[in-house]
Amino acid sequence: MHKRDLLKGKAASTNDPLSWERYKRARNHTNNDIRKAERTYFNDNLDRNKQNPKAIWNLINDLYSRKLDKLKSVSEIKIGEQIITNTTEIA
Repeated sequence: MHKRDLLKGKAASTNDPLSWERYKRARNHTNNDIRKAERTYFNDNLDRNKQNPKAIWNLINDLYSRKLDKLKSVSEIKIGEQIITNTTEIA
């Protein structure tokens, strides 16, 4: 990931087509490595927890990003120096 980020900075600053091509190759390689690591993690944990339905459902929910804590409501918005807390004004 570090190499990818360095290549992106170089490509953005020089705007050289060859630098952009190197960045794209590094980006695709990094994304493939991340997908492979996720696949391995979930397969290993599913095999390890075959007899534990609760753990399997937790893994499935993680896989589909079905976490309730992500569905937090917005309690306030700051616009400039003004803070809005009224839910109807936020909506």
